[in-house]
Amino acid sequence: MPNVPQIDEVRTNLLLDAVFEIDKLARVLPGMVPLDECQAYYAVRGIAGRMLRLTHVLMSGLDEDEISNQEMKEILHFVGSGQG
Repeated sequence: MPNVPQIDEVRTNLLLDAVFEIDKLARVLPGMVPLDECQAYYAVRGIAGRMLRLTHVLMSGLDEDEISNQEMKEILHFVGSGQG
């Protein structure tokens, strides 16, 4: 198992800031592709949706106990809760 750095409050806050920014980008991304470009629009929506699920895992894992390790594993490996 690799060395895992101890995550102190400062590091946690920096990581949460990065995840928050990714989350915001994922929310804006679908609006940047015109709906009339159907294939690209739906591909971008799918990618953005997956990004949002992954940022949820990261935020919850860093800052909360609302999500169990099993739930995080299922989301990461597309088990149980669908694709996203």
